[in-house]
Amino acid sequence: TPVPEADFTLEGRVRVVKYGKESNFHIGLMAAPSKRNVACWGPFFGPLIYPMGAPEVWAECTGFARLAHDVGPVSDLWLRLECAGGYFRFAVKRSADEEWREAGRTVAFFRPRYVGLMFKTFGNGPSVVTDVDSLSWTTKPVDAAPISARVAVDSAQPGTPLDRNLFGHFTEHLGRCIYHDGIWAELVRNRKFVGDAGPDGALASWRRFGSDDGVELARDNMTYYTGSQSQRITSRQAAGEHGIAQDGFRLRPVDYQCRIVLRQTGDDAPVTVSLRRGDQVLAESRIDRPADKWRTYTSTLQPESPGPASLCITTEAARGNLWIGAISLMPGDAVDGMRADLIEAIRALHPPIIRWPGGNFASGYHWRDGIGERDLRPARFDRAWNVWDTNDFGTREFLRFCELVGCAPYICLNLGEGTPDEAVEWVQFCNGAANTPGGRLRDDGGPREPYGVRYWGLGNELYGDWQLGHLTPTNYGRKAAEFARAVREVDPEVKLIGVGVEGSGWADWNAIVTRTAAAELDYLSVHVYQDAPPENDPALNYANVVTCPARYEQTFAQTAAIVERESPDKPIPLAIDEWNVTARDQWNGENRPEVKLREAIYCARMFHVFHRLGGRITMANIALLVNAMGVLQSDATRVALTPVYRAFQLYGEHTGTHLAHAVVEPSDAPLDVLATVSPETRRTYVAVVNYHPFHDAAAALMLAGGDGARRVRAFRLSGASPASANALGAEPEVTVTELDAAALAEPAVTFPAHSVTIVEYEAR
Repeated sequence: TPVPEADFTLEGRVRVVKYGKESNFHIGLMAAPSKRNVACWGPFFGPLIYPMGAPEVWAECTGFARLAHDVGPVSDLWLRLECAGGYFRFAVKRSADEEWREAGRTVAFFRPRYVGLMFKTFGNGPSVVTDVDSLSWTTKPVDAAPISARVAVDSAQPGTPLDRNLFGHFTEHLGRCIYHDGIWAELVRNRKFVGDAGPDGALASWRRFGSDDGVELARDNMTYYTGSQSQRITSRQAAGEHGIAQDGFRLRPVDYQCRIVLRQTGDDAPVTVSLRRGDQVLAESRIDRPADKWRTYTSTLQPESPGPASLCITTEAARGNLWIGAISLMPGDAVDGMRADLIEAIRALHPPIIRWPGGNFASGYHWRDGIGERDLRPARFDRAWNVWDTNDFGTREFLRFCELVGCAPYICLNLGEGTPDEAVEWVQFCNGAANTPGGRLRDDGGPREPYGVRYWGLGNELYGDWQLGHLTPTNYGRKAAEFARAVREVDPEVKLIGVGVEGSGWADWNAIVTRTAAAELDYLSVHVYQDAPPENDPALNYANVVTCPARYEQTFAQTAAIVERESPDKPIPLAIDEWNVTARDQWNGENRPEVKLREAIYCARMFHVFHRLGGRITMANIALLVNAMGVLQSDATRVALTPVYRAFQLYGEHTGTHLAHAVVEPSDAPLDVLATVSPETRRTYVAVVNYHPFHDAAAALMLAGGDGARRVRAFRLSGASPASANALGAEPEVTVTELDAAALAEPAVTFPAHSVTIVEYEAR
């Protein structure tokens, strides 16, 4: 039955007349926003999936089992399912004369569109016979009064010191994070001319341009500048302008720096590099007589107008060969090859630490490919993500990036296909003396002083068969210890992060790895991603995303306990160095999924988890920093500060240095509270996430031990709906605003639905 916009009570009598000991069923009263997402209250029996000797009365929402339950006979039940005040309430009685007994309640993550009955059987057990009657359904106006709660904070005794590395980030060579609209400012795709040639002879991302009479385009694996291939243009009695072009450029009103590597034989015809829009030439540079050996030519292109453009490389030679070895086009305002707008936005977040180069990419990455003269670095096929990597963004570029944004670098070593010697020389390149084998390689045109990189990962996700070089836990522990000992001989001060998993999974990976390699580890990593799959609806996705941090908190505590058990004498904290929401319905590795307020609420709750487990978790790195499911979204000309960016900004600026104790009453209120203090400034910060999708909450904030502390400021992250976003080129829908003094003066503070608020106290 369709439901109006109202609160309601649904009642009915349900009798389970017949079932078998191997039957599996759930029968009951139902409320639903769609046909795939339901809340059901009634008799459940599922020996196929849950150890139980007799049916119980269960409340279940799709994806969330046993939210409330009642033990007792199910042969004759009176059931009540109520939706009011932002909750579903579940009540039961076993005779008409009894008083209703509430068995539990849960947050209503959706407003129902339908009410009715659900009869579900599963497995291959015997059939079930039921009888339902005495159904009644009553509605009443929506109870819009805020959910009432009380928050008690004790700031008298500062607790665990908190690590700033909990606000870390992660970059990887995938999904436009580094290249093609990401951090690296290069505009040309396939600039080193790798891959297959198309039917017209032009290499991937390029096309034939101009006259094709007497013109042959081909890939050349005999004459090349970098890697093992170049683009060849052979002219045989050619007439008119001809060459190759690449489309899809978006120009800004800046100058562009061009660099091209050419070789030519035959006619001494000029070569033109130009930016065009249709037949209009926006800017061009002519190279009068390219040499008959490889030579690099540079120029500045000043387009007449911004907007769409194509890059063309052409010649008018009637006869001869022109080889193109590499080409680069960068905006003139790039900072050491990186986008100025992204550098500015990242620096404003004050990131404490950034992890690189992966991720899955790290297990096949050989760092020597990414040093030396940039045009001569070979492009390599990245088997982790099935794309070509130009190696333009290597170790020097990453470390310069960290300098520009003001963070500590965290480099993940290749333990998939790499060797200890390779790892040792990489550490020497970053930290060693100039006379070490790796240190000598710093003499490639960059600074020769050591960088002092302290954080090094001992591989990435080597428990998984998707990983190049994946291992058993015993073999990984041995390999990690071998690499660690070799690296520490180069630099005893490094901090090494071993590969871990969630809890006791992957054949008891954490226990075995800790037992094998604890002496060499400073951290154990864990990766967690919450999926928001396309087959689910928005209400269910919202519930899954914003509630999963509570599950992760239990899992992280379990993981830490395993490590503590296996390494009782040496603390090894966790590094959650990959975490985020994956929106598989929007991201295919190339496009940019919309990052919603939903993700910011998830992010805030994850901050709370990390800080409440501070000491056991001392590093966290969200994946990714730019594009894919990034904290920042960018295309060729624009940058969007996503709701997650705003969450990082809010907590980064308004979180204390030590944990404080906080309690929420009632415990099932949809409020997640984190309290922190900074003893040196005598400030207390109370962060409150109201993750209810549509109901406000009013909470009395009680601060004990604050020496008469007063509320001085409060900041709120919010938007019109959980789906609000800050899209490229649009007005931001999610903002952080400062609350006015009147809101701070009230004993109870109202926390709007789907919002994050931090209230700041100052000791008198």
